[in-house]
Amino acid sequence: SEGLILFDNEDVIVLANESARRYLSLPADCEGKSAGEALGVVFASIKDALRGGEKDSHAVQLDLGERVFQIAASPVATSKKNIGVVC
Repeated sequence: SEGLILFDNEDVIVLANESARRYLSLPADCEGKSAGEALGVVFASIKDALRGGEKDSHAVQLDLGERVFQIAASPVATSKKNIGVVC
């Protein structure tokens, strides 16, 4: 199954499903932690994927040696503001 991670505007992990935690070797208690600290190079790649714009979905391929991930990142917004990112 696909991994899903939701970050807020302050780059804190709000939600990480079991698949995402397993694929990325995240601890079960990763929610509420800084995405940069928890994910390192993976989060840097997600940020790179989003540099193309505020409202569009973007994708990046991440090669971690033994695994290659296709990461699609999309902003999450209300009608008034961007509130986070889902990957």
